[in-house]
Amino acid sequence: MRRLPAFILMFLLMPGLVEAQANARSHTVIQGQTLWELAESYCGDPFRWPEIFQANRSQISDPDVVLPEQVLTISCAPGEVSGVQVVTADPVRGPAPPFDERAKKSIFYRDLSATVAISARPPQAVMSRDASWSAEWLLLGSEDPWAAGSVARLLSGETARTAMPYQRVRVAAEARAELGDIYQVFRVDRLIEGLGTVVVPTGVLSVIVVKEGGFEGVVLKSYDRIVQGDLVAPAPDFTLEPGDEPSAVSSSATAEILTFGELHSIQQLGDIALLDKGSADGVSVGDEYVLVVGGGDGWSGDVAGRLQVVRVTEGTASARLIKVDQPEFRPGQEVRLDRKMR
Repeated sequence: MRRLPAFILMFLLMPGLVEAQANARSHTVIQGQTLWELAESYCGDPFRWPEIFQANRSQISDPDVVLPEQVLTISCAPGEVSGVQVVTADPVRGPAPPFDERAKKSIFYRDLSATVAISARPPQAVMSRDASWSAEWLLLGSEDPWAAGSVARLLSGETARTAMPYQRVRVAAEARAELGDIYQVFRVDRLIEGLGTVVVPTGVLSVIVVKEGGFEGVVLKSYDRIVQGDLVAPAPDFTLEPGDEPSAVSSSATAEILTFGELHSIQQLGDIALLDKGSADGVSVGDEYVLVVGGGDGWSGDVAGRLQVVRVTEGTASARLIKVDQPEFRPGQEVRLDRKMR
């Protein structure tokens, strides 16, 4: 195949380059800022930090280190700004009129000539990515949790025993990682005889340096203590978009609560119930189940609470308690599908 001359190739690419430059803007770094925070502010998603890093490779050698006074190019689309803005008429130019004590306004005065513009608030997802990635899950039987590697060393100091957000860890892994990849950190919590193993996420990290036999990552989120020996695996896909909503269904589909991620005498809002149905049974992230108590003799019973599925494996689902009207949740109970994510 013949190669295009360089000047023709540049002519073809010029519109895209001009558009990217037109949309780009600059940001002067202040003390303590990170690419993670800048991506959240400018791009609307902190996990898009590699876009800012790639656009500024000429002055950033380590994505974990940005210096005060650096001027960075921000090329991602800005997020919408929500809120209320009060707009008044332009002030009258010229000398100020003489002060009239009778015209002094009290704090209750309302200027009816002012206009109020309310910007549309962007739709929110029914759950956050953190709600999904921080949820415990259940491995049935004797199955071991699949892991791509493990935390080999904490790089935040010789005396460190746990890694906190924005600190580095060294991960030993056989498969090669890519810069910007997101990994979930987790550990095996407990074995339930005759049922399976409960796995607890401890955090999320992002690859910042690829090395032979593994990589270095910076901790983005910590859900529990991240310690040496914790396992890592690529973070599960999170595909829910703002505006995605589950729809009410009239279904006889049910699931059983096998156990809970954390055991309390009374389960409460935010706790994770581990169900005996998974993706093989058609369960999806975002589905909602209800717990109905009572019933019989012509009475349909009361809804004691609501659960939202936040993570799914082939045979199980992790559902967060999002409404608790009665302290009735316990292992062995049956919950009914009430709303289905299409």
